[in-house]
This record gives sequence, C-alpha cells and structure tokens, in this order.
Amino acid sequence: MKNINKLLSRAGVAVGATTLAMTSGSVFADATAAATQITAVGTDVSTIGWAVLGVLVVAAGFKYMRRAI
Repeated sequence: MKNINKLLSRAGVAVGATTLAMTSGSVFADATAAATQITAVGTDVSTIGWAVLGVLVVAAGFKYMRRAI
C-alpha cells in the first residue's frame, strides 16, 4: 500500500510538471498584449476616478452655496 501511495504521489508531481511545462509557453507568449490591455484599463480607471472626484467637488460647492443663502 505504501508503494502505491508513493507511486501515485510521484505520478501526480510528474503530471503537474508536464502540464506546467506545456502551458507555460503559451502564457508567456502573450505578455506584451496583456501589458497593453492593463495599461488601457488603467487609463479607463483614471478617467472614472477623475469624474467621481469632479462630482464630489461640485456637490461640495453646491452644498456651500446653499448654506450661504
């Protein structure tokens, strides 16, 4: 029984290593496209952040103007 468990354990490691070796080439081949997409998403997030900040500033200004009247 111990030998079977050792064999299964080593077989699992071998299958995992083989799978990793087979998929790692395709993962790293597209790194530049992924970096471009991440940069584009960062630009979109920055635009949304500035819009939210603008809304907060306008809301605070409107609040102060109503308090002054």
